Amino acid sequence: MKLIEHVAEHNEAARKLADMDLPADAVKDTLESMTGALEVKARSVAGFILGVEADARARREHAEKVLAKAKAEENRAASMREYLHYCMISAGITEIKGPEFTLRIRDNPAKVVVDRDESVPADYWVAVPATQRIDKQLVKQAIKDGYDVPGCRLERGTRLEVK
Repeated sequence: MKLIEHVAEHNEAARKLADMDLPADAVKDTLESMTGALEVKARSVAGFILGVEADARARREHAEKVLAKAKAEENRAASMREYLHYCMISAGITEIKGPEFTLRIRDNPAKVVVDRDESVPADYWVAVPATQRIDKQLVKQAIKDGYDVPGCRLERGTRLEVK
């Protein structure tokens, strides 16, 4: 029998016993005898809950370890990419072709570098709720169009492409 069925049976018996003219001890004893099965089933459900919660904790801990390992591997790959990029730039090599893949030094798109926020004119700021920030796309376009934006400059870096 399901726990909810035990509860329904217990409640039904309590309702029927309340309608009868029985001594309080008899009603109490009858309900207590029915409560035993309900308690056994409730303990069983509680044990199941604890088991599921333990499984969930174990899976979450495992997932956190896997994610930490993945992050460490990503960091290692990024570090090695930076190292290879640096070595190729230092040696003046812009391309290495191989049977598995080709390495190329590529120019990144120009990005806005703000050297002094306080020098940037108000026209290049956007309001963000409770704060404001510099609209770097607007600054970038203005510099590309030949305007001088005080406190800002365009900077172009390179990246290593492995294909």
